[in-house]
Amino acid sequence: MADNNTVQQPPKLTAADIIGGRDQVNHVTIAAERHGVQLRYVLRVDHYLNQSRFIVEGFSKVDLGWKVLWSITPNTYAYIPGPADRSTTDPNTNRIANPADMENAAKAASWQKIINALTEHADRLLS
Repeated sequence: MADNNTVQQPPKLTAADIIGGRDQVNHVTIAAERHGVQLRYVLRVDHYLNQSRFIVEGFSKVDLGWKVLWSITPNTYAYIPGPADRSTTDPNTNRIANPADMENAAKAASWQKIINALTEHADRLLS
């Protein structure tokens, strides 16, 4: 766990974290700990963006279960036509890679902005 003077980076999404390849739906689950709380990031990235799901959950030691801390509505983001490009990794755009993209590394770099946004909200709630 980081001390109060150290900025803790969001968990890093890698190509190996993406399940589904070029399928219509890709799944990502990443575990992390922040502020002494076990977190689980769950991305369900669907070819039909409005059917996607982006959440971060915290483990409740009281209930012994996962509780949603924050979710981002899918329409926050937009797919680009064709393969991922620079706009999909630019944190100042809402563009993300489509799950049908061939390169998991490109998808991971793109979807990192979703992990970053979820982390920012989780940090606000937990600090």
